[in-house]
Amino acid sequence: MDIVNIVSLGIIGFITGSVYLTGSKSKQAKAFFSSGKIQGSVQFIQPSDSTNVTIQVNLTGFEPNTSHGFHIHEKPVKPGDSCDQAGPHFDPHGSPHGGPQNTPLTRHVGDLGNILADANGNVQVKFSDFYINLFGSDSIIGKTIVIHESQDDLKTIESSGKRIACAKISDFHN
Repeated sequence: MDIVNIVSLGIIGFITGSVYLTGSKSKQAKAFFSSGKIQGSVQFIQPSDSTNVTIQVNLTGFEPNTSHGFHIHEKPVKPGDSCDQAGPHFDPHGSPHGGPQNTPLTRHVGDLGNILADANGNVQVKFSDFYINLFGSDSIIGKTIVIHESQDDLKTIESSGKRIACAKISDFHN
């Protein structure tokens, strides 16, 4: 390969990369927990409308070594609102309750399973979900992330007990 071809490929690669980066449809959303015992944030990142959403959980204030149902509920809450105002699980397709391992026909969009607090009462975990979305009519932006007092059995909606913390999921720009 001669120098002209190498330079040409480099220029094409630079232009293609620049178009890709500037044309990217990446979205981020964040929920801030700042009142009550549970503190911290949950961040959602989706590189494009056709990819999974990465969820980064950084929370404190739990009883040590406890598991908690972790769901997206359909109505937004404001600081100071009761978590009961978040309504039911986000389920725009009328699916049964399940867990993150289930197919779209066998789980709500808002069924994210459980989070586990460590020996210090902290939850720091990063995972990916194929069903939630930050784009379009089924976007979770504007909904509420709810943490329940107990572990979700991933079969019965009421299995995870009362709502102990919640925060609205808002569009987030770096």
